[in-house]
Amino acid sequence: MQTYDVIIIGAGHNGLVCASYLLKAGYTVLLLEKRSVPGGAATTEAVIPELPEFKFNLCAIDHEFIHLGPVVEELELGKYGLEYLECDPVVFCPHPDGKYFLAHKSLEKTCAEIARYSERDAKKYAEYTDYWQRALNAMVPMFNAPPKSIIDIAGNYNIDKLKDLFSVIGSPDKTLDFVRTMMTSAEELLNEWFDEEFLKAPLARLSAELGAPPSQKT
Repeated sequence: MQTYDVIIIGAGHNGLVCASYLLKAGYTVLLLEKRSVPGGAATTEAVIPELPEFKFNLCAIDHEFIHLGPVVEELELGKYGLEYLECDPVVFCPHPDGKYFLAHKSLEKTCAEIARYSERDAKKYAEYTDYWQRALNAMVPMFNAPPKSIIDIAGNYNIDKLKDLFSVIGSPDKTLDFVRTMMTSAEELLNEWFDEEFLKAPLARLSAELGAPPSQKT
């Protein structure tokens, strides 16, 4: 009977990545999956028999977090055919009153779109984006290190990431504000920042995906 160092049940994206790293480390791995298509929530499949040429992302419509770590490079996924096709504009969200949110890769272009309806919200959107970009840069080094390994976590910080870290939690007031922000529902947080519903709607969707505490409306 063949034996393995590790058995992983489920060939979703997490199981596949885990198995790949274990194989790179020299372990023998048995990866089990009930479905004929591996990938779990990250699969792209043809689901309409009459239209086999059309393929859909059934679960994960956005792949944000894979780009925040070294997985693509370390597993050489590009060599095996992985290619991300980036579009611009990136988001279009129409609103019943005729307004719409059109987000570009360029922050300036996105703010110009928002300013057609609200100069204040355009300015606040730039501030909102800057805050979350700094917060994300401050947290990413923690994601890309073994749990509780202070040395590894510290080694992932460069000067720019340290600046972002201290800009977010560099004082007691900033730390308390960050904790309050993380504990606030998407509805309450977006109501604090913005006036226009056409802007709050798509941002609420993103906040819900990223794990903001729920409220009755989000």
